[in-house]
Amino acid sequence: MALTKKVNGETIKLTKEEEAAVREEWARVDAQKLEHETLYGYQDKRRQEYPPIVDQLDRIFHEGLEGWKAEIQAIKDKYPKPSQQ
Repeated sequence: MALTKKVNGETIKLTKEEEAAVREEWARVDAQKLEHETLYGYQDKRRQEYPPIVDQLDRIFHEGLEGWKAEIQAIKDKYPKPSQQ
């Protein structure tokens, strides 16, 4: 499928060189996204599963630090930090 651009409201097909440059940029961005996910994706997954701070504080109050630590550690174990090479 050919790529197009809008110029003064008119749809124009990209030249082969323009299309190659766009596809190269897309590949570069995709590679960056993959690298970021590989290095830091675990943080996003952990963040989504951590309970809200208010709930964490309530748990500490009622169950002590050990109960809270066990809950947080289970999430950390589920999404481990990648090993540094």
